[in-house]
Amino acid sequence: MFILAWPFITFVFWYVFYNYFHSSAYNGKEPISDRKIFIISAAVGGIVSFILLGI
Repeated sequence: MFILAWPFITFVFWYVFYNYFHSSAYNGKEPISDRKIFIISAAVGGIVSFILLGI
């Protein structure tokens, strides 16, 4: 179940983080690369799906 949920939750976090880091709210700071945003999203998505599923 964890393997099925992880990609969906990661995609949600990637969408949120990508939009935030490319929005005007984050413009004053140094931009984060797309690869770094994906790695952060994958890690957070993995942790959240792990906690939600309790495995």
